[in-house]
Amino acid sequence: DGKEDKCTLFTYLGCFYESDGLPDLYENAIESADMSPSLCLKNCNGFDIFGIREGLCVCGRSDWQPRWGHADESLCKVCVSDGGVKCGSNRQTSVYKLWV
Repeated sequence: DGKEDKCTLFTYLGCFYESDGLPDLYENAIESADMSPSLCLKNCNGFDIFGIREGLCVCGRSDWQPRWGHADESLCKVCVSDGGVKCGSNRQTSVYKLWV
């Protein structure tokens, strides 16, 4: 039928510590009470990495490196709106990488 199937996928990189004064990911930030990876993905169009920290969506480039280290997975909470996936917490960011 000539239609091209375009499917964007992302993979979970983990739960990472964050600093309020010097966040690792900070570009194109938006906030929403019902933030989810699928909503954040739309916001981060053109970026390679995105993260969620307690309702805040942030974007980054492929050269992103965690400055503060990997946190225990139990510190990143499950999203309210995207059953089973992680949405960070107060001082931890759930980070995802896009695969196109």
